[in-house]
Amino acid sequence: CAIDAIRGGGPSMTKPALLRDMNKARIAFDGAQEIATGHWGCGAFGNNHDLMFLKQWLAASEAGVQKIYYHDFDRKQSHHIFPLVRKLKHMTVGQLWQFLLCDLTGAGSHTIATFSKRIADISTGKEK
Repeated sequence: CAIDAIRGGGPSMTKPALLRDMNKARIAFDGAQEIATGHWGCGAFGNNHDLMFLKQWLAASEAGVQKIYYHDFDRKQSHHIFPLVRKLKHMTVGQLWQFLLCDLTGAGSHTIATFSKRIADISTGKEK
């Protein structure tokens, strides 16, 4: 199944955009025990690899998926994903959702660059 995505940058960082992408993915993943996915929306649409992974992880978890095969094609684009999963796997779906909302749409200046830096810091242990 192919899933489109919101264009990257500012438009992808709003609560409606997050919900749009995650609801589409959740519906697509519903009923599956395992899924194979990857960086959808990160080519021509210019989305952030870490953000798109987190959206799909949330959607898959909510849909009841037991195993995700995540194809990254290039470690330079997704070098934070595996350490990030190790750091955040204790969170519930609701806690991870709140983390995303706070990080992307909360008070203060939030950009994809600041989000990427925070994700890098969390995945490398510089931030807890």
